[in-house]
Amino acid sequence: MEVVDELGETCDLEVLVLVDTSASMTNKLPTVQEALIDLSISMNARIGRSRFAVYQFPGRKNRFTFW
Repeated sequence: MEVVDELGETCDLEVLVLVDTSASMTNKLPTVQEALIDLSISMNARIGRSRFAVYQFPGRKNRFTFW
């Protein structure tokens, strides 16, 4: 169990988050934004290197936001 815990904190992570920004999700987007901020904080607190990208759909073609 200790090995798994250590790997979870030290391995490199690359995460792609897909966010549905259609009209049906409009009232849920503030919650999504909070969750992404929490994800960013958690990933920055890790020992291992990590990065993530957020892609919204539907949206303009090839529009990526990197954090």
